[in-house]
Amino acid sequence: MKKSLLLLPAFVIATCLAASSSLAAEPFQGKFVSNGKSHPLTFAGVFKTEQEGRNDDYEDVMLDVLKVVLTEKAPAAGQALSHELVDSNALGSYVVATFDAGSLKHLSDSLGGPDMRASINYGGGGALQAEGIALEKGVLSGRLHSEGEEDIFGEKLDIDATFSVKVE
Repeated sequence: MKKSLLLLPAFVIATCLAASSSLAAEPFQGKFVSNGKSHPLTFAGVFKTEQEGRNDDYEDVMLDVLKVVLTEKAPAAGQALSHELVDSNALGSYVVATFDAGSLKHLSDSLGGPDMRASINYGGGGALQAEGIALEKGVLSGRLHSEGEEDIFGEKLDIDATFSVKVE
C-alpha cells in the first residue's frame, strides 16, 4: 500500500466532494524527474469540482476549484479521471494543481509517481511555483514548476510543465 504524506494547513482541506464528469484533455510535453529518474508528462487535463476550505475571513465554505491534472499517461478511453485513479499510479507520475475557480489563486498541489516513496499533498499555495495562470475564452493556461531540482519532503523532484487546456 502506497503511503501519502499530507501537509495541509487548516484553511485548506483537500477532500474533493463532487467531481465533474467531463474532463478537457490536451496532449502536451512536461518534465517530471523524481529521485533522478525521468518520467515525461504527456497528458494535461482540467476538471471542475468543489472542495471544503476557508475563505479570507476563515469561514468554512465550499470552494469552486479547477484541478489541473498532468500525467505521464492518458486515462484509457471511457475511464473517468479521479484522484483515486491518479493516486493508483495507473497514469504514471503526476501533478494535480488546485486553483480557486474565481480568483485562480494557487491552493495546493499533489505530486506522485512510481519512483517516490510517498505521494505529497501540499497546501498553502502549493509545493510548486505557478506562473502566468490565466483563464481566457474557456482556456486555462500557465506554468507549474519547481526551482530546479528540489528536495520536497525527502523526494528529489524537478518539475516543469507549461499547459493550456480547455475548461468545459
